[in-house]
Amino acid sequence: MNNKLKVLFITFGILFAILMVVCYLNFKERKIIVFAYHKVVPQEIKEEYYKNNKWVDTTERFEQQMRFLHDNGYTTLSMNQYEEWRNTKKRLPIKTVVITIDDGDIGTYYEMLPILKKYNFKATAFVIGEQVKESSEVYSSKKQQFLGLDLINKIRQEYPNLEIQSHSYRMHNKRNGVPYVIDMSREQIENDFDKMKFLNTDIYCYPYGVYTNNLLSILKDRNYRMAFTLNRSGMSRKKDNKYLINRVSINYDTSFLDFKKWLIKQILL
Repeated sequence: MNNKLKVLFITFGILFAILMVVCYLNFKERKIIVFAYHKVVPQEIKEEYYKNNKWVDTTERFEQQMRFLHDNGYTTLSMNQYEEWRNTKKRLPIKTVVITIDDGDIGTYYEMLPILKKYNFKATAFVIGEQVKESSEVYSSKKQQFLGLDLINKIRQEYPNLEIQSHSYRMHNKRNGVPYVIDMSREQIENDFDKMKFLNTDIYCYPYGVYTNNLLSILKDRNYRMAFTLNRSGMSRKKDNKYLINRVSINYDTSFLDFKKWLIKQILL
């Protein structure tokens, strides 16, 4: 075989391989990665006040991750868009993610919202009802604070791309290291949902990612649209139970390389 023919065969092989990869990516079952964030503070505050708390990340790292998504052409989904994708044959770009933020820390407004606005990203904040007071405290990144009703209403008016949904009213607590919901009766859980009505939510995020049969049943009876848990797979599929949607937690111990690996897994797996 002469050199020209070898080159021709190699070129054909490469083109064929590229074609197969493109076909695979376009026709494989689409999966959407759902990221779960928590509190973020400036780097210097992290080092001084939250050094050993993996659940407190830095504003700078959050900015780096959002900039990477933006610069690499990622689409972020609202809950309506995500639900539409789950319930229809609608196809989404390969590079699509869902951003969620747990607990309703006040830094959601002061640290994360400006970054989401900067990149015009959609996200959903799951707030703890019992922590929502009429007025927010004066912001200090040095201590634990939560969004007040004043800031929640401000978010809904100024930037509806950041949705407010439920992280329970008072179930984000533990007794002797055990999440409240494990020992709660159906009546107690129903009461928790009743107290959460003041925020008019219809999507749920399980505190600590923990749920029971009673909680699942109540979500269904009350016509909640979806519910999110935590799962190291992080990947959600259309066929998944709408009340058991996977998310992957992005914490301070998640390296930037790990963050990018999740995005690669979403595309390839």
